[in-house]
Amino acid sequence: MRPSILPAAVMTAVLLAVTSSAAPAQQAILIDRPDLRLDDIPTLPALKSDSPRDTLLFADRFVVSADANEISALAFGTPTLVDVQIPSEVTGTGFNEILQYQLPADYDPEGSARPLVVAYHGFGMSANSVQLQSTIDEWCNSYGWIYMAPTGIDDKLFGSPISQQNVEAAIQFMLDDFNVDPDRIYLVGFSMGGGVVGNFSSRHRDADEIMIAAVATVSGSFDWTMAWFEDPASQPWLENPFNFGDTPGNAPFAYQQASNLHHLSGSYPPFPGSIDITRSMAHNLVQTPTWVTWDTGDSLAYLPSQSSNLQAWLGSQGADTTAVPVSGTTDPGTGLPATHSWAVLDEEALFTWLDGRVVDRSPSVLAARFDEDRAATWLDMTRSSADAFSDASGTLDLVNDQATVVGVTNADVLAVEIGDTGLSLPARVTGVSTDAEGFTLMVRGGVGYLTDPNTGSIVAGQEYAIDGGGAGVQVDGFGTADVTGIAVDWAGTLNLLPDPAPPGATVTLTVDGPAEATATWLLVGTADEVASLPGGEVLLVAIQASTLFIPLPLDVEGNVRAFATLPSSPSISGARLVLQAAFVSGAGLDGISNAFAFDVE
Repeated sequence: MRPSILPAAVMTAVLLAVTSSAAPAQQAILIDRPDLRLDDIPTLPALKSDSPRDTLLFADRFVVSADANEISALAFGTPTLVDVQIPSEVTGTGFNEILQYQLPADYDPEGSARPLVVAYHGFGMSANSVQLQSTIDEWCNSYGWIYMAPTGIDDKLFGSPISQQNVEAAIQFMLDDFNVDPDRIYLVGFSMGGGVVGNFSSRHRDADEIMIAAVATVSGSFDWTMAWFEDPASQPWLENPFNFGDTPGNAPFAYQQASNLHHLSGSYPPFPGSIDITRSMAHNLVQTPTWVTWDTGDSLAYLPSQSSNLQAWLGSQGADTTAVPVSGTTDPGTGLPATHSWAVLDEEALFTWLDGRVVDRSPSVLAARFDEDRAATWLDMTRSSADAFSDASGTLDLVNDQATVVGVTNADVLAVEIGDTGLSLPARVTGVSTDAEGFTLMVRGGVGYLTDPNTGSIVAGQEYAIDGGGAGVQVDGFGTADVTGIAVDWAGTLNLLPDPAPPGATVTLTVDGPAEATATWLLVGTADEVASLPGGEVLLVAIQASTLFIPLPLDVEGNVRAFATLPSSPSISGARLVLQAAFVSGAGLDGISNAFAFDVE
């Protein structure tokens, strides 16, 4: 229960003594990790003819030959492979990214956008190794597609989030500098790289950013916890701070968030082991077409079962997945066994399979697992606990303009981005909590406020988005919220931050109004209730005897920023204020801002 307080006295103390201040300048923030030094990654032991072929450490580094006959048959002009170094200031990680790209011989920067194939190397191999050991670059040229091979900071990183950030920078470089179709980006990776590309696709699903149209894995390694147990030689690299920083026992989530699969402890060996899908990022590949190829006699004996497990689970979920198991792979150049190599891949079959695949940025059925605070197509998650996965599953009914989100766990805020769904406003949104904590369900994308779909009345106690483009409601633990988002085109935005704030804290009021407005009346109340003004503007602050009307001058751009210090008295704890700005000019009322609900802790 909120304590009983005198609203007018509290609001006067909080907001009447404000002083104007210019907005502080903003600047980009790079990752600051002085403890991470590339020379701290252990060097690899020398590769010799008698080095073991049954460990991840060595098997990825044995060189195989591309098929010369296949290459000659693909002759189509003479494209050039180009090496590029993206500076650390651009990657945002503090580390440069080295990549290699190739434009097809018929590339036209003014013509139609081209698909991009991103090919990922194995452990301890350079980006250059892909074009030496496969014909992916030649097939890209034959199809008229663009080819790129990234590094991921270093060749010994297992797709940790920091290395994936560099890969993202490499892909963005290709998007920015060349005529790449952002809806036809394909990933293909070998061994460690097979695990990386699958996980990258699982972790990059923001409809407004890089998404992957299809992913292909070759002799893939998908469970870094299993790799730690089954391949002891790799442990110094897996435990390195650039990777997961510790053992799986001490840092389980770090391993799991970079893995496609997590197998139940004690279920291996014997293989294939039992998947714990609740801790597997492959949950997110259900919407991504996935090609899985491996040699059943792989010299890394624990890997074939991972490929078959991945493909079988995706198939059980109705995913678009293709399994291509082979046996007896040999090096095209030497004829020697090469069961764990790029030679396992049938490039011609893969390119036939890839051709025409386009990313779905607004799936009608969505399975979403979040390892960070991020978006997955039309859902945006802010987690409750940072060291655990969050889950949500959604469906869209475009005929009736409805979105339903169920199975929500470990969520602080879950937002439905209406603009990414294909729904039209007003739209009905239902959210269901599957844990005891509950969450705030936000509906964004031109939404001004929420109503009860059964009665049409405004939902009490709403939260309002800082940018004025959404509103939210609390979903209790194991509870359900059912609301309708109503479209409103606000004339400006208002917020009071931080929200919530403790007694005694300094808060900042920001109002951004129309340029022609000269002043604003700040309305401050304790309740929200929709009302229409004569000009059609929507007022959400309920007009009561205790409602404050505070005049504030605006600068020449129609803006104001002001500071205030909350009373330090504990008696204001639990106070909730609803604010809204009415803009005025010489012509009279110039529009209304969004409402904003401010809470005192």
